[in-house]
Amino acid sequence: MKLKDIHSVKRREIKRRFVLPSNEDEVEVDENFRPYETISGAKVFCSLKKTALIDGGFHTHGARNN
Repeated sequence: MKLKDIHSVKRREIKRRFVLPSNEDEVEVDENFRPYETISGAKVFCSLKKTALIDGGFHTHGARNN
């Protein structure tokens, strides 16, 4: 299913969590709403944004804000 064809609330959530290519018309989503592009017949999944990870990423685990 194409990204542009899903509900606007879910599309906004996907855009907030993932790094999407500039040409969003080519982006599709799988059954778990993970966005990907098909390039030369291969699915290339979009990467998560660091801010979408718990506590902003793995490297901040245990870090203190002083």
